[in-house]
Amino acid sequence: MNSDLRGINTSITERQGINLVESKIMSELKWIFREQPIVDYGIDAHIEVVNNKVTGNLIALQIKSGSSYFRESTAEHIVYRINSVHYEYWLNHSLPVIIVLCDIENGICYWEHINNENVVSAGRNYKVNIPKTQILTADSYRKLISIAENTTIAEKKYNALLLSRGLMQKIEAGNNVIVEFTEMINKMFGRETITVKVKENENEVEIEWQARIFPGESYDHLLNKLFPWADIGVDEDFYEEYDVDQYKLDFGFWDGEEGDYFIDYEGYREWRENLPTIRPYEIESNELAKYRMELQLNSLGKAFLRVSDYLE
Repeated sequence: MNSDLRGINTSITERQGINLVESKIMSELKWIFREQPIVDYGIDAHIEVVNNKVTGNLIALQIKSGSSYFRESTAEHIVYRINSVHYEYWLNHSLPVIIVLCDIENGICYWEHINNENVVSAGRNYKVNIPKTQILTADSYRKLISIAENTTIAEKKYNALLLSRGLMQKIEAGNNVIVEFTEMINKMFGRETITVKVKENENEVEIEWQARIFPGESYDHLLNKLFPWADIGVDEDFYEEYDVDQYKLDFGFWDGEEGDYFIDYEGYREWRENLPTIRPYEIESNELAKYRMELQLNSLGKAFLRVSDYLE
């Protein structure tokens, strides 16, 4: 097998593993799963505990897939080897870290907590014995909660900011960070998927940001809760066409010669300045509202980047 084909097969296997873990987290545990494709050094995703409400309790995941990770095993354990660089990184991570080994063929995910008790020295590097009985299912609920809950309120807030640092850095570097989502107007609660798009030069990276909205909670509140470090406003350039069309319908005068509505642009600009900061650009069939918002660093975001640079 040539190196290009081997690389493609490895990428496919990795993607299958991430998809399998996401499915287990969301269907078995009913928790929130967030992949981390922007800043990825030994961490593939984060999960957030949901216990009737979102808790802010987080766990970082390193996900490994493929038969090669199951070659060294006993009747009770799968042996996973860790180099010293990754071990030190995981051990000093602000979040608890678990390693997840995915048996793609059988749809099984084995896991273990990375800490001083479970990881042992193995010469120059380290190893962890992952129990074959410790499978990522609803039965892992209590163990995972006990791992995630060992944080104060202040630590939860700091960790939430830390998880978004990659997005903050992209904005600081002059890139666009766009948030897209749709709202079912007659359904105001449940699990929601928000797409975050990072536009850097000609490249665009998409992240699915899982969130949960509860009865009576507005999207203004949800967005400010998810991104407290950002000023949130509409993507002005994208909304322009939709806003002009709406103004034409509400205040335009039909120009028979031009075959279009005539509008007073000075009045349009004043009207647009008074529109809500967070609003849909389109509502389909009075049921589905579509949003496209842009994030800019606020004073908290700017201060956090300075503090995190100092701490490092």
